[in-house]
Amino acid sequence: MTSGMRPEPSLSDELGGSGDLGDPGAGDLGDLGDLGNQLQDFAAGLGDLSNCASLGLAYSQLIAVAYTSDNADAEIDQVLGELQSKAPEDLQDELELVAQTLKDAAGGDFLESTNALSDPEFMKANEAVVTWISTECGG
Repeated sequence: MTSGMRPEPSLSDELGGSGDLGDPGAGDLGDLGDLGNQLQDFAAGLGDLSNCASLGLAYSQLIAVAYTSDNADAEIDQVLGELQSKAPEDLQDELELVAQTLKDAAGGDFLESTNALSDPEFMKANEAVVTWISTECGG
């Protein structure tokens, strides 16, 4: 510090503590007393967001491996297991149908794959799964 310059604020000054701020009440954070509860609620919401992101990612992986993996059946089964462990009981059949359709699509040519994915049964099951994921994500 050179003479005539004001000292740098301390950490307590920057955090609202008393110091060389000139206003004795400047460090009073009483109006933020609920901040801790708000931060806890926010952090709890991040847990849901994490679950939401993992569900969406897992489901998109099902589709991706069907078209990109040399070992699609095993990878689909692995991702299916992750989804089934988180999905409600009444969605298990739809997940099985989606996974089986993707396995069938993975083993076929482009036309067969397209036909499998446009099958009304698959589309209904897919819609149920997407709706569940969307609901889990607050949508």
